[in-house]
Formats: sequence, structure tokens, C-alpha cells
Amino acid sequence: MTEQSYARQVGFVEKAEEQGKLVYKGEMDASTRRMGFSLVKLAEDGVGETGGLVEEEIFGAVVPIIPVSVSRSSAVDPAPTLGSPLTAELGQGD
Repeated sequence: MTEQSYARQVGFVEKAEEQGKLVYKGEMDASTRRMGFSLVKLAEDGVGETGGLVEEEIFGAVVPIIPVSVSRSSAVDPAPTLGSPLTAELGQGD
């Protein structure tokens, strides 16, 4: 990972932590620019969310989680306000 990419990923994690949205923080090593996965829980249905985690391709170890309030069959259809994700995963339960 380049120094610029590493700084961008760390920025996502730090912002999520400041906002109280960081669920899990992976290990980070600035000297080798390696980082473990970090999980960020966003607002239900992505309502009101802005910024890099919902507007840009991340290409890193920061994983945004967007809970959905709709039925299982329609949950795989991304909310119109979020655009088209590169990937989507559907989980059920708490």
C-alpha cells in the first residue's frame, strides 16, 4: 500500500472513531503501511451519510456496514442515494 493510500485508510478509521461509528479497529503499522480490517457501522439505510466511505471506492481494509430496514429481498437493491456499490453482503439478525 502506498503512503498516500495508507494515510487515506487511517483517515477513514480516525473519522469513524471520532463519530462513534467504529465497531472494530484492526491493527495498524505505519512503518510497514499494513493494516487489519476495521469495521464502521453507518446509519440505517445510509440515511444522511456522506464522505469517502459511501461516495468513493475504498480499496482498503475499512469495511462500511450499512444496516437496512427493508425486507430481505429488497435489501440487495442498493438505496438510490448510495449509488452502485462494488460489492454487497447480506446478513440477517443482530
